[in-house]
Amino acid sequence: MRLPHGAALALFALCAVAAVIAQLALLRSAFAPRRDVAPEKAVAVTSSRAAELVWAILPALVLVGTFAWAWGLMRPAPGAP
Repeated sequence: MRLPHGAALALFALCAVAAVIAQLALLRSAFAPRRDVAPEKAVAVTSSRAAELVWAILPALVLVGTFAWAWGLMRPAPGAP
């Protein structure tokens, strides 16, 4: 079964928007300043801030690459109806 190009484009756009919103939330939480919490509610953080940022940015870069690759695959082949 093959989707019509318009339906495939709409589905791609919907998935892209959902993924971008999720990625923005992840990046926002990684770059947001840490708030002081009461010591009894504090969680011990064992990773560095730099490692946290790398693990937030790396998926964003992979996401961009995946979208670019998928967009290239969605173009109709030359001479296709």
